[in-house]
Amino acid sequence: MSTVIKLKKSETALSKPSTSDLVAGEVAINALDQRIFVRDSNSKIITIGEAGGKRHESSTVEHTVTVATKTNKHRYNGTGSGSGYKIDGSFSPTIELVPGNTYKFDQADSSNSGHPLRFYYEANKTTSFSTGVTTSGTPGNSGAYTQIVVSDTTPSVLHYQCSAHGYMGNQVVIGTRNLTGLDTGDLGEGSNLYYTDARVLTKINATSIDALSDVDTATASPSTGQALVWDGSQWEPGTVGGQITVQDEGSALSTSASTINFVGSGVVASGTGSTKTITIAGGSGGIALTDISVGAEATASGNGGLAYNNSSGVFTYAPPTLSGIGGTTDNVSEGSSNLYFTDARINTHLNTSSASTNQVLSWNGSDYAWVNNAGGGGGGGNAFTNIAVAGQSTVQADASTDTLTLVATGLNSITTNATSDTITIGTPTGIPFVKEDGTSTSLNMSVAAGTLSSAVSSLYIPFVKEDGTSVTTLVMS
Repeated sequence: MSTVIKLKKSETALSKPSTSDLVAGEVAINALDQRIFVRDSNSKIITIGEAGGKRHESSTVEHTVTVATKTNKHRYNGTGSGSGYKIDGSFSPTIELVPGNTYKFDQADSSNSGHPLRFYYEANKTTSFSTGVTTSGTPGNSGAYTQIVVSDTTPSVLHYQCSAHGYMGNQVVIGTRNLTGLDTGDLGEGSNLYYTDARVLTKINATSIDALSDVDTATASPSTGQALVWDGSQWEPGTVGGQITVQDEGSALSTSASTINFVGSGVVASGTGSTKTITIAGGSGGIALTDISVGAEATASGNGGLAYNNSSGVFTYAPPTLSGIGGTTDNVSEGSSNLYFTDARINTHLNTSSASTNQVLSWNGSDYAWVNNAGGGGGGGNAFTNIAVAGQSTVQADASTDTLTLVATGLNSITTNATSDTITIGTPTGIPFVKEDGTSTSLNMSVAAGTLSSAVSSLYIPFVKEDGTSVTTLVMS
């Protein structure tokens, strides 16, 4: 059975049929704009052809996106995800976009769930592109879409791909000259060759430096050690300076040098032109080598010497020894510690100005001091030697610091006078005794012998018998 295709036409500028004008499969022609439209199975009006190139669209151009299992009609079949985008029913076609137009990719179909459509510079999604791109909703739900506004600055090639899976889409091409995101890796090599080290080395090895337009080696042939020197208009062979041989006291160092380094706080280098000035501080304020000399000394062991240290640059003077030098202490000035002997210094040390007659010099633990002679002229001997009392033990002096102590007992008394240096032993005035009632008292005796004082009526005198074994009391009344 034959299929009848209904054709509708219009001659109104920029006129485009709506879904109410066409049923699925019907075609419409705008004869004035020279454009052909068709309603597809998704009830979308799409442009299937136009003469004279792509037109500017006053309204948003919509594309319906669905997801299906890839077939061999997909550009990246066998690469990345097993699913691919379909745009208006076709597996990921290359889409041509026009600057100035807005394009909406409708993802309301449930097959889009989990497959957000985004734009990238590369098919493998290395770098995303988001300028003029907006998104809305969740793919697979009503109202979900990705939209892009194309301008003159939009890159000439972009890739629409799923942000969650690889190689589900294809590319869009745009008639712009913006090469953003495009590098030499995306271009095949033409007559403008790419750089390689091998190409440079081959060129250098095959070319003489004289081939350069501003180098002249023909007028004056170069010799060993020369370099190219600019003479104001071109480069030509010339000597740029020689090496300096550095010597240490006449012996050359192992290598020559092109730089001399001056070290020291007194060294100042200046100059901005070809001539530099090195200033070493010192001059009249310093010491010249001609100012240094060592005079001979009349010594037994030799003269002093001046030595120079090559490493530190320091002169060291070693004075001569003093052994064998003639003269006396009168030729040497007195220092602050080792003082000469004088009588005045000895007298001061011994405190002679404070000494008195019969005093002796004694050490007090920190210095000498004059003290009275306790021994009566014996100097450092004992104050007494032996003191004997009939019927008693002898008292002996063990050392010069021993002291003789007199003790008063009974009715005797002892008094001393430090001024006159005298000791007085008093006469007893009574005899102590114990009364009959056991209390103590004393017996006062008159001048006449044998007369008792009226103070007592009886006298009790204790005594020891001849055999020393018993004690009794003599009672006198």
